[in-house]
Amino acid sequence: MQQQESVLINILNFTDAQIAGAGVFTRNLLSEWLRVDTRSIVVYHSRSIDPTILFNLPANRSLCKKPIAVKSIFFRILYEQFVLPFKLRSYSIYFSPTPAIPFLARIISPGTRLIITIHDMIPFFIPHKYGWLRGRYVRWISKYGAIHADHVITVSENSKRDILKISKIAVDKITVVYNFIADLGFEPVGGKSDYFLSISTIEPGKNIEITMDGFKLFTERHPSGSHRFYWVGKVGWGYTLDYLHSLIDQKGLSGKFILLGFVSEERKNELLRGCIAVVYLSHYEGFGLGVLEGFYFNKPAIVSSGSSLPEVVGDAGILCDHLDANDVADAFYRMTIELSKFQREIPDRISAFRKESQLKKFLSVINSKDFIV
Repeated sequence: MQQQESVLINILNFTDAQIAGAGVFTRNLLSEWLRVDTRSIVVYHSRSIDPTILFNLPANRSLCKKPIAVKSIFFRILYEQFVLPFKLRSYSIYFSPTPAIPFLARIISPGTRLIITIHDMIPFFIPHKYGWLRGRYVRWISKYGAIHADHVITVSENSKRDILKISKIAVDKITVVYNFIADLGFEPVGGKSDYFLSISTIEPGKNIEITMDGFKLFTERHPSGSHRFYWVGKVGWGYTLDYLHSLIDQKGLSGKFILLGFVSEERKNELLRGCIAVVYLSHYEGFGLGVLEGFYFNKPAIVSSGSSLPEVVGDAGILCDHLDANDVADAFYRMTIELSKFQREIPDRISAFRKESQLKKFLSVINSKDFIV
């Protein structure tokens, strides 16, 4: 018999402490949502993590945590698709901060509202973002989830348009809940900086090669400076650290273009505090969380002119052709001489991503009584 107003949260997708993008969104959302929601909530998570620490879950409320042994992506998918649907019989709401939706839930647990998060539709636009098999699965689960979920959360208007275009669902079935930063206050940091910063997992969609080329041209055209480029983030699919270091050497950027790997939150904030600007020249971004993080340290951004990045940056940064190294180099130079101009726009951009307004939108979805039967 289904319990009244009980919630199952599925975070099985996260299996280690090195979270980025969707993981940071999940941490910020759960830490704030669960402080104000008094319903019975159960969190299904991998045995390899402590969700209370990793996702900053509130210590002042009682949460039931269910550790599940999912030793690989394959076993996680099997569990989500063939075990979880039966578990859902005991819950009124299912929420996933990823597209993971149990496709048998409609048959086995028809009384459970299914709410999922689709951050972007990257594999439909950037086929080499993932490997062949993973790419096919992500495309399938994203489109299937959009069609069969009761409601979809996404993180930008750009992602919303892409989901609507690909899945052909009703527009009122999607709610945009922007990324927000729960525990930072605006810091009008001053002082002279000499490095640019990118924060993301290094994978094919992040466009690291042309980022290097543009930065190299910038340093060659303006040799009087001592500028550096730091990239924070682990090496993901499609690259090895040895290959990236050899690429840096080949391009003559040794000592100037520096890969820092995954760093602590404290170290990341220290780097944000000291940089000139945040750089995101991705082929496609569902949001670009590092841009927003930079804003809180009064750092503008240099970003690609496509996908969600113009929506996030507004006038607090420079849009450029991410496939043109010359345009990228010009953007680096413009940022060094027009920095204060872009900084003046940052407070207005932060106001668009306030925690209170985004949490209110999310709660309106979670608390809605309307769902597909």
